[in-house]
Amino acid sequence: MTYQETGSKETVPTSRLNLDDSDDEPSLRVAIVGGGPRGLYSLERILDKARQLPATHLHVTLYDSSGQPGAGKIYSTKQPEWLLMNYSSRHIDAWL
Repeated sequence: MTYQETGSKETVPTSRLNLDDSDDEPSLRVAIVGGGPRGLYSLERILDKARQLPATHLHVTLYDSSGQPGAGKIYSTKQPEWLLMNYSSRHIDAWL
């Protein structure tokens, strides 16, 4: 698996993608855009399904603009402190 960090407005040209199908063995090439929770859940499901395929090479490229795979933009540690996603649930009170 390769991890490609991209800027939020950067377009990834197709020349950077490896599309050479010269191997005789079947292969799957998958790109996941976004390394947040949903992107990683997708990766987990793809890997689980790929284990069931007979002798197939799998190449996964994960594109993420945050530089922190797993967090995504919603849970990013780079958010301003005033956003509630940075607060622990024990600090959130219904009686504001």
